[in-house]
Amino acid sequence: SIPDYPYELSSYPSDCGDLFMDSLYLYVTTGGVEIMDISNPEYPEGIGYCSCYGQDIFSFNNFIFTTATMFSFGVELIDKTIPSSPILVGEYHGSFYEYGYKMDIFAIGNYVYLTCEDSGLGIIDISEPTTPSLISSLVTPRPAYGVFVVDSYAYIAASDYGLCVIDVSNPYYPYIAGYYNWDGVAVAEKVYIRGQYAYVAALTGGLYIFDISHFSGISESETKIPKKLVISAYPNPFNSSCAITALAGADVEIYNLRGNVIVTPFGSAKAEPLSPLSRGTGRSAGEGQGFFIWTPDKSISSGIYLVRATMDDGRTTERKIVYLR
Repeated sequence: SIPDYPYELSSYPSDCGDLFMDSLYLYVTTGGVEIMDISNPEYPEGIGYCSCYGQDIFSFNNFIFTTATMFSFGVELIDKTIPSSPILVGEYHGSFYEYGYKMDIFAIGNYVYLTCEDSGLGIIDISEPTTPSLISSLVTPRPAYGVFVVDSYAYIAASDYGLCVIDVSNPYYPYIAGYYNWDGVAVAEKVYIRGQYAYVAALTGGLYIFDISHFSGISESETKIPKKLVISAYPNPFNSSCAITALAGADVEIYNLRGNVIVTPFGSAKAEPLSPLSRGTGRSAGEGQGFFIWTPDKSISSGIYLVRATMDDGRTTERKIVYLR
């Protein structure tokens, strides 16, 4: 109540790992999950406990969500309808979370958003709480630590990369919409969003505050609003040719899921592509846009590929496309 003179009002004997608070209760990971009544802050009281492997914690509607990192990787769903008797009702453990012990979690609507160090972002459908399922994933440029979701965007604290913004408007096809790369000057660990600002805790680097009102090339001081860098692809999935539209002037490259470039821009000075990405001539992509056509040759197998567009000012974005032979 007096910001320049905070003092300890009470304490509670527990091995607290992470915590989340709503209008009624405090939820704490303690090797399991403990529900605490803090209606009287001077006398916090533990009223319910659920045994699980929970490390990071988030609560939304009638459920508590925790990351599971002790013996397996994934998410646990705990029904808190009866706070004195929380029940583990569903779990997801999958191959996406194979590497890294640092995780974070955010839940909203029918989806849980999980980050896992070297695996990036995973989106899990929880519309059926007893059988949660992974519907998509995206490997981030650097290890993914903290996550916070607002509207159609997931904001990722991406280690020494800084802040990564992922468009999740279609949860089945997330793609990178913007980023801020601070070249390893700090390690982004946690992120919190309020209004048009992102607050990033960067361990020994301190606190960074970003203006996120525009997602195409986030800057701490840039006042000029850049044109939004987006990619469209049609048809998608495709089995012959795919028309790719990006902002005029962008270098367009196509990668496989191993991170290898398989197609380079038309007229680029880079290595010879394995199959052609030609500049479109038969139709207009609209003012201020570039138009390319990719027609995979026989050396290209069916699968998922990433289209990446990069501007001279360093802005970049990606889109997932599916080739079916």
